[in-house]
Amino acid sequence: MRIKLPAAGARSMQDFNGMLTPPNRWVLDGEGSVERYNISARAEIPGAYVTELAPFAPLENERFFNATLKKTQDSFPYFDARKGYSLFWASPVQCYLELSRMGKREHELAEPIRRSILEELQ
Repeated sequence: MRIKLPAAGARSMQDFNGMLTPPNRWVLDGEGSVERYNISARAEIPGAYVTELAPFAPLENERFFNATLKKTQDSFPYFDARKGYSLFWASPVQCYLELSRMGKREHELAEPIRRSILEELQ
């Protein structure tokens, strides 16, 4: 689902906190979380995984969207999500996996994240 939030960029995702009621969950997707793990990058249009799309129906806007939502009941995107700055960020592993499946630029952004994951394991 493509939506138009009042603010722009990843910070606009903070608006989600007021829109969701339990048990609906959300977390930024890997591309939306890139700025958390690679300070030289930022998603132009952040995306998030949510368990329910209904609360966002009034914000749906196919033409002038500034965020995308992906509905999933799968628990993997939420595994090891990190909270910071009132946002829920995808785990570094989720971020790396998503970026590495994208284009050349995103693949280059994924490499430092991969190195930091491996450094933590040593």
